Amino acid sequence: MKRLYRNELPFKPEHQRLVKDIMIVEAGRNWILRAKTGWEGRMGWYVGWVEWPAGPVFFALNIDTPNRTGDLAKREQITRAILQSIDALPTP
Repeated sequence: MKRLYRNELPFKPEHQRLVKDIMIVEAGRNWILRAKTGWEGRMGWYVGWVEWPAGPVFFALNIDTPNRTGDLAKREQITRAILQSIDALPTP
């Protein structure tokens, strides 16, 4: 995530910017939440960062999903709660 944020991946900068644009989940007046979900087997994840004027806050959540349908939706909820608890994401 840090390498993508800094455009340091082995891809053209314009392609990295496009990926970052696609990753926008939500934005406020002075912050942007960029994230991506995924899963493989029983493991689900939610990774990304919150951009602030003071700098980014990176995050990565892995969650076991024995009940895939019910558990996959929890990835974003858990991550948001944690980010809000450390003041890295505003509360609604």
